[in-house]
Amino acid sequence: MKTYSRTPFAPSRTPFAPVRIPFLLGLLALCLGLSLSFPLRAEPRQIIVASKPFTESYLLSEMLAQIIDAEGEASAVRKFGLGGPTLVVDAIKSGTVDLDVNYTGSLAHLLLPQKAAPNRAELLAALRTYGILLSESLGFNNTYAIAVRSETARSLRLTAISDLRSHSDLRGAFTPDFLNFDDGFYKLQQVYGVTLQSAKPMQHSLAYQALQSGEIDLTDAYTTDGSLSQFDLTLLRDDRSFFPTYYGVIMIRAEVAERFPRTWLALRKLEGRLSDSQMTKLNAQVDVARRDLATVAHEFLVSEQLLSAHSQASVQSHVLDAGLWVSTYEHLFLVLSSLLLSCLIGVPLGILAVQFRRTGQVLIAGTGLLQTIPSLALLCFLIPIMGIGALPTIFALFLYGLLPIAQSTTSGLLALDGRLIETAKILGLSRMQRLRLIELPLASRYILAGIKTTAVINVATATIAALIGAGGYGRYITSGLAMNDTRVILKGAIPTALLAVLFHALFELLGRWLIPRGLQLAQTHEP
Repeated sequence: MKTYSRTPFAPSRTPFAPVRIPFLLGLLALCLGLSLSFPLRAEPRQIIVASKPFTESYLLSEMLAQIIDAEGEASAVRKFGLGGPTLVVDAIKSGTVDLDVNYTGSLAHLLLPQKAAPNRAELLAALRTYGILLSESLGFNNTYAIAVRSETARSLRLTAISDLRSHSDLRGAFTPDFLNFDDGFYKLQQVYGVTLQSAKPMQHSLAYQALQSGEIDLTDAYTTDGSLSQFDLTLLRDDRSFFPTYYGVIMIRAEVAERFPRTWLALRKLEGRLSDSQMTKLNAQVDVARRDLATVAHEFLVSEQLLSAHSQASVQSHVLDAGLWVSTYEHLFLVLSSLLLSCLIGVPLGILAVQFRRTGQVLIAGTGLLQTIPSLALLCFLIPIMGIGALPTIFALFLYGLLPIAQSTTSGLLALDGRLIETAKILGLSRMQRLRLIELPLASRYILAGIKTTAVINVATATIAALIGAGGYGRYITSGLAMNDTRVILKGAIPTALLAVLFHALFELLGRWLIPRGLQLAQTHEP
């Protein structure tokens, strides 16, 4: 039998709704305002430099940033580690990124997929429609190659890709781009008549390790990859000239080139300066020798007389490290601001689902469908609308957080004793009064549980924000994976886990503070 030291309707010494909820919402609203204060676009005298999440792209973009800073017309804002060529190109189209080093093969695939081998003139014409300019080649051709262990190459007498036709029992692992591009694996199978036992997606750094351990037999490689020297690998000759050229080129918004002509001229001095072997050596200095990325970029620019020997790179000791406190600040605001939005929409949605069953259930089902969209895909959809940075990340996290909060609100309201509601009606309370004074307080433990679930999930999901330049702990995880550096990965993974635990504990304490005293006592005495 239940016993109460006070009834759930009895006033508490610390009332629930009138004071505590507005205070909590006000605190979260402050976090939202600060989050949206993140710079989403460059200031008039700034140029946003992007990079993709692999060492060569980091290096080249850092060179561009140092040249921009040295020229003095503008200052460089580094948005490194953006998630892939499609995302970067979309960001430049939308104007939220100003320039990047891309590759002719990737641009041809993205802009002219119907063309088998578009020439430079066709590529330039396609880019002009988006207000984008392209430099001449920087000198190197970082195309694809098929890599096998040297031991495997010797034992099976593999020297060219055609030799793979006689070995259908081999296991492969390839980067997602290589699996999906027109000049990737499946087209290669058709051209060479190659069949494999398996072909699964895997990042380069992990694929190289899998090769060494014997888990796979071959993978795709970049011909200027510095990590190749770390492993005993053989690159098979492309004897049918299947792979197109992937010359490194600078792509820049035409408006930026016009505003900063001296800077654009200085950047173009990189044209033709980097041979295949030179680019490979620079990558190896970072990937193998573990030298500081900014230092390697600076030394090369000085050696080519593109920077003064007395100049200093205007970067931190590591361009991928914004500082733990800055990353914590960014991560917290992404989580808290999206959580506020999810609460402001999710709780009313849960109430609606109870009051208007059919309409509400349809809306909740719609929020459930949002959970099935991969987070990176959703961010890619949002970039043309919202650009890169904090705003699309907050919106995506808000959408992902709706379902747990709405469902928990619905569950809490449906679990109420109908006799209490009838008693309230007899006492003459209106629907809004019943909702505010009785139903929401009694359902508060369910609602808070949903909010807690959303907060913990968002702490982990927010790490993907680094792929669109929003910072947070994800910048360490992304860059660590790209350069196969476990120490950097842990620098992001450990704080993320600790923050999730902290949020869980915090909401447990909030539950004791926010849930009405009478309800807590009732729950305590339940059999």
